[in-house]
Amino acid sequence: MKNRTSVILLFFMILLVLGACQNGGKESVQTDKENNTKQKQEEQNYLYESKTVKVVETPG
Repeated sequence: MKNRTSVILLFFMILLVLGACQNGGKESVQTDKENNTKQKQEEQNYLYESKTVKVVETPG
C-alpha cells in the first residue's frame, strides 16, 4: 500500500515538472516571433536607409 502511494505521488510530480517545462518554451518562441515581426515592419517603413539617414514616408 505504501509503495503504491509513493509511485502515484512520483507520477504526479513528474507530470508537474514536464508541464512546467512546456509552458516556458512556448512563451520564448512567441516573443521571438513578435520581435522579428516588429523589426521587419520597421525595416519596411523606410523609403531610404543608410548608416546616418533614414527616410520614412510622410502623409501628403
